[in-house]
Amino acid sequence: MDGFAMITLRFCEVLRRLGIETFLYGSEECSVQVAGFASCISKAEIAGFLNGQPYQRCNYAGENPMFATFNTRASAAVAGTKRAGDIIATICGTANLQVAQCHPDLKYLEWSVGYQGVAAQSFRVYQSHAWRSCVHGYTMTQIGREFDAVIPCFYNVEDFTPREPEDYVLFVGRTDPVKGAPLACRIAEAAGVKLVLVGYGDPVGLTYGENLGSVSDAERNRLLAGARAVLMPTRYIEPFGQVAAEAQLCGTPVIGPDYGAYVETIEHGVTGYRCSTLGEFVDAVDRARTLDRAYIRRRAVRLWSLETAVDSYRRYFARLERIERGGFDCLEGFTDGFDSFDAGTTGDAQVAA
Repeated sequence: MDGFAMITLRFCEVLRRLGIETFLYGSEECSVQVAGFASCISKAEIAGFLNGQPYQRCNYAGENPMFATFNTRASAAVAGTKRAGDIIATICGTANLQVAQCHPDLKYLEWSVGYQGVAAQSFRVYQSHAWRSCVHGYTMTQIGREFDAVIPCFYNVEDFTPREPEDYVLFVGRTDPVKGAPLACRIAEAAGVKLVLVGYGDPVGLTYGENLGSVSDAERNRLLAGARAVLMPTRYIEPFGQVAAEAQLCGTPVIGPDYGAYVETIEHGVTGYRCSTLGEFVDAVDRARTLDRAYIRRRAVRLWSLETAVDSYRRYFARLERIERGGFDCLEGFTDGFDSFDAGTTGDAQVAA
């Protein structure tokens, strides 16, 4: 199952714990507890639209026939279940905008923005502060948006089990230059340490290390937990970098660049290293063996557990409710230390995810 689907299922669990009635619109099957599920596109149709290319390579835009097909059917399904005050929640931005345009009476929430294509009229929850600033630049936004927020990606902590590290470094992701796979090869070779690569993509440019290709989630998590460090020398601005969080949930240090979301996810010299030169990356590989893996795990659980996300979205939905009570001019302050939420008000709303 791809990353978008997995985090969407976890978001449905967050909504369930908040007592928010949720209807899920997807493809063929539903493995989470929701009030209703509508299959809006078949697996066979998706395969036909992708025509053999990985889904990550497709055009995430409403004019893409795959999204247009899904949006038309989802719009019709929403019409049969919606109530006043409901929220349409998406993780695809403008690619699902057609659904929002068919239901202008409902709020449109982009609940985990890690992409560029945001809708002008949406409410937005970004995956990192760094990415919010990037999107403001892409969209030439110079005036703040009070009802947007930042909530990082979140995980079921029990999926990640620490273990004694072995003497290898690990790369997980697309094996292409923009994700830094060839650079990971250079770093590990210069550091004189074994490199294991996990992921899909063109192996051209992988000049060092053992390339395992795609593996099961369980095996990937086992490799994350056993690495001396995880190398993430990404060349582009990373909106969040889920592997960085997943590695740290195993107690494993992460070594990445000093830009993008890594400035928030990597505590430099404590949970990993943020580097700017090949020499710094190589030095970090050696230093990583001395870091406190128990602390790395504790910090990661505090920041990125599903339980933390429940509290964060509780506060965010409470903020959205204030739109109906004056918006920015609402004179209500923080409630109970800004950590509680009145379930009696939002509990009657539905979310279409």
